[in-house]
Amino acid sequence: MDNTALTRRTALVALSATLVSTSGCSLTTAPPSPRETLPATQIDPDVAVAVSVLGRIRDVRSRIVGSQSGAGLSPRALSQTLAAHEAKLTTAVPASLRPTASPSAPAHRLSVPEVRKEIRGLQAALVDGAQGARSGAFALLLASMNAALAQHLHPVTRGSM
Repeated sequence: MDNTALTRRTALVALSATLVSTSGCSLTTAPPSPRETLPATQIDPDVAVAVSVLGRIRDVRSRIVGSQSGAGLSPRALSQTLAAHEAKLTTAVPASLRPTASPSAPAHRLSVPEVRKEIRGLQAALVDGAQGARSGAFALLLASMNAALAQHLHPVTRGSM
């Protein structure tokens, strides 16, 4: 078997294992059959979505560093959430395909409306990715990431329910 080959099963198992690990379940899989192996030049569509979303998360995370807090929005907490999302997706993306964040720091600290705009753009990418995902588990992961970001944009405050 070619070590540079990427299989759909490998990508999906990595995502599923990530989801399962958070639920306390175990996961056992058989090795992929030779007919399921994709050449390294062909990337599984779900892996391509993961690469795209991972790049977007890293980019947004690098731009919100040091941003202003206010109106119920905490860039520090948001950055921690994005770091967790990044870690989940990194397991599904081969090292050779992992995008890097913008190398430079933002030219200025983003205002709260600018941070909200960045997060809404990321949410749109997550929705698009979830809609295009072939794996239900992967679509669920992207949808849950979107929901987590929505909680940062619209925090529930005491007495609001």
